[in-house]
Amino acid sequence: MSTPSIPAPVPTKHDSLLISGRNFVDAASHRTVLLRGVNLSGNGKLPYTPRQPAHEAEGFFDDTNVSFVGRPFPLDEADEHLSRLKHWGYNFLRLVFTWEALEHAGPGIYDYEFMDYLIEVLYKLKAHGFKCFLDPHQDVWSRFTGGSGAPGWTLRAVGLNAAHFAATGAAVVQNTWREPQAFPKMVWATNYFKLAAGTMFTLFFAGETYAPNHYVATLEKGASASSDKPPKPKMVQIQEFLQSHYINAIAELAKRIHQRAAELEDSVVVGYDTLNEPNEAFLETPDIHKTAHYQELKNGDTPTILQGMQLGEGRAAEIEVWDMAWDGPFYSHKRTINPGGIKAWYPQRLASHLGYPKKWDQDPAWVQEGGCIWANHGVWDRTTGKALKPDHFHKHKDGKPAHYDDFFIPFVERFTVAIRKHHPTAVIFVEPAANSIAPKIRRTWLEKAGKKYEGVPVSNDGSWDRICFAPHFYDSLTLINKTFNTLFAPDLFGDKRKKYSNVFLSVKFFEKGIKGCFRDQLGGLQDEGEEHIGEFPCLIGEIGIPMDLDGKGAYKTGDYSKQIVALDAHISGLEANPGLHYTLWNYCPDNSNTWGDGWNGEDLSIFSRDTVLAKIHDRPGALTPLDKGGRAMESFVRPAPIMVPGTLHLTAFDLKSDTFILVFKHPSIDSLRNGSSSAKFAYGWDKAGSNKADKVPVVELGKCTHDVEIYLPRLHFSKLEEIEVYAGSVPGSALDSPGSSALETSSWKVDVDAQRFWYRCPCARHSVARTPLDGADTSAQEPIAVDEVEHRIVIRGRKLAPLPGPPEAPDVTFEPKTLVQVAKEEAVKAEKYENSRKVPVMSRTASCSIM
Repeated sequence: MSTPSIPAPVPTKHDSLLISGRNFVDAASHRTVLLRGVNLSGNGKLPYTPRQPAHEAEGFFDDTNVSFVGRPFPLDEADEHLSRLKHWGYNFLRLVFTWEALEHAGPGIYDYEFMDYLIEVLYKLKAHGFKCFLDPHQDVWSRFTGGSGAPGWTLRAVGLNAAHFAATGAAVVQNTWREPQAFPKMVWATNYFKLAAGTMFTLFFAGETYAPNHYVATLEKGASASSDKPPKPKMVQIQEFLQSHYINAIAELAKRIHQRAAELEDSVVVGYDTLNEPNEAFLETPDIHKTAHYQELKNGDTPTILQGMQLGEGRAAEIEVWDMAWDGPFYSHKRTINPGGIKAWYPQRLASHLGYPKKWDQDPAWVQEGGCIWANHGVWDRTTGKALKPDHFHKHKDGKPAHYDDFFIPFVERFTVAIRKHHPTAVIFVEPAANSIAPKIRRTWLEKAGKKYEGVPVSNDGSWDRICFAPHFYDSLTLINKTFNTLFAPDLFGDKRKKYSNVFLSVKFFEKGIKGCFRDQLGGLQDEGEEHIGEFPCLIGEIGIPMDLDGKGAYKTGDYSKQIVALDAHISGLEANPGLHYTLWNYCPDNSNTWGDGWNGEDLSIFSRDTVLAKIHDRPGALTPLDKGGRAMESFVRPAPIMVPGTLHLTAFDLKSDTFILVFKHPSIDSLRNGSSSAKFAYGWDKAGSNKADKVPVVELGKCTHDVEIYLPRLHFSKLEEIEVYAGSVPGSALDSPGSSALETSSWKVDVDAQRFWYRCPCARHSVARTPLDGADTSAQEPIAVDEVEHRIVIRGRKLAPLPGPPEAPDVTFEPKTLVQVAKEEAVKAEKYENSRKVPVMSRTASCSIM
């Protein structure tokens, strides 16, 4: 890019989302919105016709004659699934699709039928009140390298023969595994650093640097593939070939949406993910005699980079085999691979490999050099097997050290320009490589603009706008071992960033420590994104747990207590970081207890038709038919703010006592009247008129732009008479008052059927801090001059009989005074935590509290 600036206009639709610092803001009311949802769906990785789950071998290599129409679900099932997700309190979806779904038939041949089907799905989302962002999904490059994503012809363009990957160790693929039902847990992820996927990602991001002589013969624009005489091919460098086809395919979808359903832009389609879990592959590796620089997971066959290259050229190699234990991978033994001398490469690259007429293969202009691309570039000698340039992937052409960011950031810029050509206001969800440090985009942009990075405030410096940092988070030990350790959890995020002098110091113990560990790692991701990218929202694009913990025991007994504890710990970590948005992985409509999500043995779906619904009479009124199929629902169906007139400072839900705490703040009327606050945008006082804020007209509770709206699930709060809301006395903080009283119902309302709780911010009718909540007459009192007002809400549902499976909650008596003390302790913890993360604290604060 010639300039680091990628501007985006502000959306004008009333139902769009604006961005203010870390917050997404509702355009109509200017209230802060918390985005919570799921990935829809894991099955989007796989063709719908023919059905091709990861454990089926038949027809696997016929990669052009497929269709993804029907993903994530047939349209006649859409209302059921979307109604369920809405019932569970979600408002945001990460809609999963693949590059293969758009362009499987060949380069530049788009599947418009699938694009139009996806538009129909988007209209269904609109009908059910969802917003989404579109996720061009991939895992280890493609289905044919053990994952999902890219079309099969991309491999052939490089010269790779997917049918020989199993024999050469170039990829481990469940479809070709000798016993698909016994496919090793999480071994698929090791494919990132094996020959096939490692080569493809290296070429995708850095082919011009590391394989500059590899070109692909393609058709000139406007030329016909049906002519009898082969036209002269256009030669395209491999990085440009791969990147341009990927970006153009996603841009074509954005164009199709704009042309046929522009009304969905912003109101439903908020934006686009850059690329799911991109990977560094061989980049930055100092010596190809070793495994890749970024390879941390070792599981099963673990060749070095050089061994992978040798195996691909038909040379047998003795490689290391690693296994997994409760605490991570360990070396097991060695074994010899490919004694038969099979090659993973085609001897020549032909026109028919890209879907062009087979007769063109006879034209020398369309026949290109085959064999190992790395041997062809002198990285190693295919005759002797020796490395010639062991540090080939460690430096640029000029000899300077290379970094992944050098290649990833230009890709993000290019992707953004292409999408915003058709959807100018699209939010770009910048996703880093899994388990990696956030890309240093701010430094890159500032240096391009001739500015210094050090000392520049983290606030948006104008280099970009309307972006969201979208990393993923999984507890690796839980994900790999498919068991949840209730005794301890390691802080892998902190350990990787050298936070601890010894790895053992990163281990946190028992429930409090484990939840704190997840909280700190998620907060660390959020803070790192702000430091490296800018002051923008952060959304955890994937987070979840395997539902088939401990050998699928819950499927046999109906006891999901372990899953509930595990997922509750993860979501509690999210809630402890104010304003952290998320989409759980995942909701899979066709999940089964036998094959899970249908992909590489993964089984993380929060829904399965094989799950037996708990008897409704066990918790009268708590469950509905929409809950059928829910797994470990008590953990993820939980109260949460939907819209708040201010900024979130604390949310917490105690599963054992059904107690929800919300703390939010907003500028005071005094500060707005005096013009001393810059936060009008983040709170809708300017909508009412700051000089007349004490004359806001009376509006039905739940319909005012100043109301707090909370999702209050009937699963935990099923009866109005069993819901307790408490308020402290004012002025000052209710936490300092000698007692508290139940809030008068004129200030709050609950609709059990709608699963909503509304609270009318008293500042909308009065000045600051002094409110009539305790029944006192404040009309003659002078308002307190403060800059910021704090509100605290505590809602408690009297615990009903638990769902079958989880243990009984302890008998805890919650008196008003006890709730005050609980809230006070939580507030102190929150303040210490915020201070530790360098969040500025207002010097003058008043509290208008509910508990």
